[in-house]
Amino acid sequence: MQITIDMLSHETTTDDHGSAPPQTLAELAARLRGTQLPPDYVAGKTRLRNEAMAQLEGSALAAERAIDRLLARGLVRFDDVAGRWEIGTQLQR
Repeated sequence: MQITIDMLSHETTTDDHGSAPPQTLAELAARLRGTQLPPDYVAGKTRLRNEAMAQLEGSALAAERAIDRLLARGLVRFDDVAGRWEIGTQLQR
C-alpha cells in the first residue's frame, strides 16, 4: 500500500541531486535512512524535519507533518531504551 504525501506540490521539480521529491511516505523514509541522527528524541526529530524539508522542497510545517506521519505509521521510530532512531519500511511496533 502506498500513501501519497498530500502536502507536496503538484509541480514536477528536481532537487540538487537531480531527482524528483519523494511521492510516498515509504519513499521519504528510504531517503531519510542514511541521515545521521543524535541519540536524543528532540534533536533527532529536528534533524529529520530539516532533512525532510530539503527532500520535499517544502516548508518546515509540511516536513513536520510528514515526520509525524512517518512516526504514526511506524516507518520511523525512536527507541528510547537504546537511545537511537530507526528508519525503515518494515519496522515492528
